[in-house]
Amino acid sequence: MTVADQPALAGDVWDDLTEKARRRRLLFDVGTAALFMLLVGAVQLALAPASAVAAVLLGVALGVRRLSIPAMVLAAVAASVAQLVTSQLALVADLAYVPLFFTLGAHRSQAVRRLGLACLLTAVVVAGVWTSAHGIGGVPSTP
Repeated sequence: MTVADQPALAGDVWDDLTEKARRRRLLFDVGTAALFMLLVGAVQLALAPASAVAAVLLGVALGVRRLSIPAMVLAAVAASVAQLVTSQLALVADLAYVPLFFTLGAHRSQAVRRLGLACLLTAVVVAGVWTSAHGIGGVPSTP
């Protein structure tokens, strides 16, 4: 089976050929995600308790980014929805979107790269509409 024959959303995102490299990268992702959830989750909990949920969801997305594109996207979208519903922005935790969008943009499948672009454009539009209605950090701006 060649790379072209494999489903776009299945298997290792980075096409690691050796099991040792794949395990090492997975351990790195899971360790980084756990550290992210603990440290950034604590910061978000101190700033705005409801935003800690977004930090945990983004940590989950970071942890599974090499294993499952659908799970990564689902966790990242859930973090965004949690922020919109609670009106509590997780400004520190939102830095996790950088490696998540990089993962989508660097994928071998054109469909996944387009999904990443569509997600990014949607996020920018929603953030712009939300900010114009609520202001940055939920504080309305004065005209």
